[in-house]
Amino acid sequence: MMILVISSCKKYEKDSGYSTFTVEQRLYKGCWSCTKIVNLNNMVETSIPKFSGLMAFYKNNQHEILSTTQSGVQNYQLSEFTLKSNKEILFFNNTEFEIKSLTWKTMIIRSTVTNKEYYFEKWIDATTLDDFYSKIENLYFNFPAIE
Repeated sequence: MMILVISSCKKYEKDSGYSTFTVEQRLYKGCWSCTKIVNLNNMVETSIPKFSGLMAFYKNNQHEILSTTQSGVQNYQLSEFTLKSNKEILFFNNTEFEIKSLTWKTMIIRSTVTNKEYYFEKWIDATTLDDFYSKIENLYFNFPAIE
């Protein structure tokens, strides 16, 4: 006798289908690059140059952020993150972000403070930001702070 168990993991509001990967598996492994920010208060959309806002999440509940200011200064931060409210909320930088979508390669999070949505693409072949740096040519792009 063969028993087949089909299990699906958390689906978010803007996800098109279920994933066979857990939330943690989708979040870890790879570096996230912000591609755009949408201010839902006034529907202003800001496109972000590639590699100007980078994040990586690790199994020890640590995450890294690298961003570049308008003056070209790179800001680096290593801190803790948590998943809250049945994995609906991602908490880092002293801010709660509602997870709107989380697939193997894309993520959309909304700041509960500023009501801005942040759109990310994952670069799976890089496992840390250091690894990511070696794969790109220019990190010096302006990036608005993740707030």
